[in-house]
Amino acid sequence: MRINNYVQMVSFKQSLCNRKKNSRLNNFVNKDTINLSKKASKSLKKGISENRKIDENINISSYLEKIDKKNEKTINEAGSKLKAQVK
Repeated sequence: MRINNYVQMVSFKQSLCNRKKNSRLNNFVNKDTINLSKKASKSLKKGISENRKIDENINISSYLEKIDKKNEKTINEAGSKLKAQVK
């Protein structure tokens, strides 16, 4: 008997949750316009941000050169550590 009551209670709670979800979904679908947040509306008006423009204008070759220098530095450091251990 207790198990049956518990199952009924759980199913009732689930049906309430489903009703809330459906009502939220219907409210969202029925609205003609969606209100954007302040930041979203500003970015929509201004277009691409300056930081994004700068990022797009960076040369890939200069980026690759920086990576090569960093890799060379780490390889040299690892080599010097190995030499120190061998001595």
